[in-house]
Amino acid sequence: MNRLTTFFERWGFKLSAQKTVAIVFTRRQHFRSDDVKLTVGGYPIKVDNTVKFLGVIFDKVLTWSPHLEHVVARCNKRLNLLKVMAGTRWGASKDVLLLVYKALIRSMIDYGCTAHDSVS
Repeated sequence: MNRLTTFFERWGFKLSAQKTVAIVFTRRQHFRSDDVKLTVGGYPIKVDNTVKFLGVIFDKVLTWSPHLEHVVARCNKRLNLLKVMAGTRWGASKDVLLLVYKALIRSMIDYGCTAHDSVS
């Protein structure tokens, strides 16, 4: 961690200990994240079980459950909008509904899909 800090300082980056979060990826059941002590500039870094990085939620075992639950919850809200737009007597045409689906729902499903390729 000290080598990273000196590298960042040399290139003009500043690490904020309040915003920095560490995660340990392991499959061991009895691993305690309290045992990991990391500091930046003398300040301790918080060690978490889940971390959100660029909109993708990583968990310590890489099961991707928290990320997929988050995506499903957000897609369900957008799917309700699509259902309202697809009325039987009135509503948008099939082309417009497909366009809205691709823009609002499929883009969210596709984002980060290469990262969670190992999901069962």
